[in-house]
Amino acid sequence: MLEKGMLIGLLVFAIMTVQAVNFRRAIIYSAVFSLIMSLIFLQYKAPDVAIAEAIIGSALATVLYLVALRKQERITVCLLGGDCFSPEDDTGNNGLVGEASLLVQALSAHFGREKIALKLIRSDEPLELLLEQQYFDLLLCQADHQLTLYGKQTDYRLDAIDRLAQENKLGVDRVRIVRCERGGSCDA
Repeated sequence: MLEKGMLIGLLVFAIMTVQAVNFRRAIIYSAVFSLIMSLIFLQYKAPDVAIAEAIIGSALATVLYLVALRKQERITVCLLGGDCFSPEDDTGNNGLVGEASLLVQALSAHFGREKIALKLIRSDEPLELLLEQQYFDLLLCQADHQLTLYGKQTDYRLDAIDRLAQENKLGVDRVRIVRCERGGSCDA
């Protein structure tokens, strides 16, 4: 019975690792998979292999993956809205103008202190489609002189941006922050 439970656990965590959208979660799921694997080795009377799997697979590999992920930190910001850009890109701000430019500069400064780079992507696709696909971390939309910043519901960095907005440290007067679930449903 215990053996079947562990084998089912292996299958579940293998699927969760592959299906995870968040890299950190995928790494943690992989570590749990490896830990269950070491318990299975222990049950099959292979303690040396179990110890090696526990140390290398669960601990060492997980730490190395998390450190590598930390060094690769970047936030992808998708820019949407005709009011954000100037027709000619000679400003040095990736064509950003007005409050959108100020907001991106404030975000760059804030996350730069944490060694997180901003990767800016422009898009002309409809907002609904972009929210459905969510291939970005943040979506900056400017319409009718209102900046709206869309982010994933589970993204802890959105909490930091929300705090900056409440403390008026974003360099803009009005920015609305909207949290979205996977698949496009958002809280206003």
